[in-house]
Amino acid sequence: LSLLGLDQVVVVLNKMDLVDFSKDVFDSVKKDVEEWLKSIKISSSVYIPISAIKGDNIAGRSEKMSWYDGATFLESLDTLQNKQPPGNKNLLLPIQDVYKIGDKRINAGRVESGVIQKSTDIKILPSEQTTKINSIEKFLEDTDKAVAGECIGITTADSVFLERGNIVCLPDGEPTLTNKVSANIFWMAKQDFNRAQKLNIRCATQETSCKIESINKRINSSTLEVIEENAEILKNLEVAEVIIQTKKPLAIKDFNDVQELGRFVLVHDENICAGGIITVLD
Repeated sequence: LSLLGLDQVVVVLNKMDLVDFSKDVFDSVKKDVEEWLKSIKISSSVYIPISAIKGDNIAGRSEKMSWYDGATFLESLDTLQNKQPPGNKNLLLPIQDVYKIGDKRINAGRVESGVIQKSTDIKILPSEQTTKINSIEKFLEDTDKAVAGECIGITTADSVFLERGNIVCLPDGEPTLTNKVSANIFWMAKQDFNRAQKLNIRCATQETSCKIESINKRINSSTLEVIEENAEILKNLEVAEVIIQTKKPLAIKDFNDVQELGRFVLVHDENICAGGIITVLD
C-alpha cells in the first residue's frame, strides 16, 4: 500500500465467528493493525468486523455484533473518493498516438495535469522543441480548451513532428528530464533479478531500454525488514530501493505530485517483471 501510494484504506477483520463475535478481541486486533499501519504512514477511519461465511456485516448488519454500529463492508466502499485530476498543476500531456485525418496530423493523448488551450506556447520533451497549439480536437465537439482527465487531440501551429512517448508541457513548467531514476520497485517475476536481463521501462506512454544500476536496499515486503544493502539479487515479491539507468531520457515527476509520470513498470521479454514509483528527483 505504501509503495503504491494508496492512501484510502478500508480495514476488514474477518473470522469474528471464531472468537464468538467478541468486541474485546476486535478492539485488540484493531489497535495492533492501527499501530502497524501508522508505521508505514497509512491510516484508516474504517475498521469493520465481519464473518464472511454467513455474510455478517458484508451487505447487511449482523445481529451477532450489535455492539458495532459502523458501516457494513459494501457501505464502506461508498466512503472512497475518486481522485481528482490535478487541474491546478502545470500542463502534462503524454502523446499516445498520432493520426492523419485529411490534411491534419492529430496528436492524441490524455491531459494528466493542468489545462491546455488554443494558442498556448508549449514545449515538447525529450526534443525540447517549442511551438504553439493550433487547435484542440474532441470527438464531435468544438472546443478551444481541455483540462486534466480529458482525452483529446492537438495540432501544432507549424506542424512540429510529434510521436508516441513525447510529453507536451509548458516552457516554464516542464517535468524533470533525466536518464537516471531513483525509485522503489516491487519485483513480481518468479525468476530472480540478475544483471544480465534486458529490461525496458514504461512510464506513461514513454518506453526505453534500461538497467538497474544499483540495489541500495532489498526489503521483505511482508515485514518491511531490510534484508540487505547494496544487493546484487532481488527475489519474487521483494521490494527494493534502486537506481535505474535509462538509454533515452525520461520526463518524470515525483509520484506524490503527478502519479501518471511518477509510476512505471519494468518489462522483460514483453512480460511485466516489476512495478515501481519514483520517489526522488535529482
